[in-house]
Amino acid sequence: MLVTGGGVERVLGPQMQKIYKTNSTPRTRSASGQDAVTISAQARLVQQGKDAAAALPAVRADAVANASSRISSGQDVSSTDLARIIMQRASERMV
Repeated sequence: MLVTGGGVERVLGPQMQKIYKTNSTPRTRSASGQDAVTISAQARLVQQGKDAAAALPAVRADAVANASSRISSGQDVSSTDLARIIMQRASERMV
């Protein structure tokens, strides 16, 4: 089949819409003729959270030194106690 003067889209378009139930959407332009991007308040908040997390140090030297001194002095530091302390301090920072 030779398709001339309008291409495959013009010939097969109606059949493809019936098969796949596609709808064409008209192209729109803004009043100024330029594209515009709007960022939601939720997206801004997520980005602020990411930025705040990235600004934190990877290792808290004071916490490592405290745990190290407790272990060196013979105090028993269980993983449960450590997890409890981490969660407690994290929740204090959120308030």
